[in-house]
Amino acid sequence: MKRATTSALALASRTEMTAAVEEAWEAVGASFEQFCLVAGLSSLTQMLEEDARELAGEAHARDAGKPGYRWGRTTGRVGFHGGKVAVERPRVRSKTTGKELALPSWQEAASTGLLGQWAMNLMLINVRYARKLVTLDQAAV
Repeated sequence: MKRATTSALALASRTEMTAAVEEAWEAVGASFEQFCLVAGLSSLTQMLEEDARELAGEAHARDAGKPGYRWGRTTGRVGFHGGKVAVERPRVRSKTTGKELALPSWQEAASTGLLGQWAMNLMLINVRYARKLVTLDQAAV
């Protein structure tokens, strides 16, 4: 008995093929977005730990030469693709005032300046891409 090796997409109409390509592209976009989120959160977590180490030394260690001491962890939110993502970050307090010291990486991540500009650029790229798809689809009809 012979088995058919021809893909169903090879025999599909132009409309079905376009739909299949769009579906595949959306899957690639979703997996890339997930990769960016995980990689970005991993990098941010590492940067926050480095900031805390600079201000207070290693965790569970007493360092007289540092301006602060560790004060547990807290959860904050940073923007990602128009939404907010929870990120756990270390807290550091000043040895002289007892007030919380700002972590430079957290201040940068929580500010909307660069994120807002990046999100706007991404939105414009997607609009251009969407217009191009519409133009190609209309041309195929």
